[in-house]
Amino acid sequence: MGRSRLPGSEPLSAHFVILGLPRTGSSLLGALLDGQPGVSCDTEILHPCMWPGWSRLAYWGWHVLPDLYISRRAAEADRSGLAAYGFKLFPAHVAAPRRVILSLHQRGWHVIHIKRRCLFEQTLSLLVAEQTGRYDGTHTDSVPRITIDPARFGAALHQRAGDIRKIERILASLSCLDIIYEDDLADSLCWDATVNRVCGFLGIAAAAAWSDYAKTWSAPYDQIVVNYRHLRDVYRAGLLGER
Repeated sequence: MGRSRLPGSEPLSAHFVILGLPRTGSSLLGALLDGQPGVSCDTEILHPCMWPGWSRLAYWGWHVLPDLYISRRAAEADRSGLAAYGFKLFPAHVAAPRRVILSLHQRGWHVIHIKRRCLFEQTLSLLVAEQTGRYDGTHTDSVPRITIDPARFGAALHQRAGDIRKIERILASLSCLDIIYEDDLADSLCWDATVNRVCGFLGIAAAAAWSDYAKTWSAPYDQIVVNYRHLRDVYRAGLLGER
């Protein structure tokens, strides 16, 4: 169970940020942690889509200087007596991701680095999601058959490789916990061990891991993308290698 907080004592909540890129398993990891007793894991609180209408004006201020907004969210969790509070952050969410992460780390936040080893599958997942408009399993659409423009795919590969290097530079001098999608999340049999690792990193107790979070599509990408083999050749020709 989560830790209790005595009246008048300092907050005992552990604060964490899940840092990564889209289509790396961050939503699944967040759902697994949010399902733990006494843990609240927010989604992408600094994604512009979370700020519709007139609230978008406030978002642009938080995009540049999000520290106060993040602290306010964490303080609300502290007051509720939660054992841990965290949120997901992608570099594109803020104007200066390195400054934000360093600031959080200096204030005692735990950094969880979510990543995917296979750059090819990660990029393909992103482009399929963008082309279909489906980013998770909460839909009833049949499995699509789509063609992805090779030039667009190549550009996305290079962009994603650059984003990965940016995150690696941010984390180079920081202590963090690496979670790799293929090793720690792809198979549900690994979930208990993964949650135990994360909770140990945060210094809180862990319970059995469970989530009803579903993949966007039931079929593998080679059955969804018509020109899958050609895109694989584009990837290999780019000499980007598997990550």
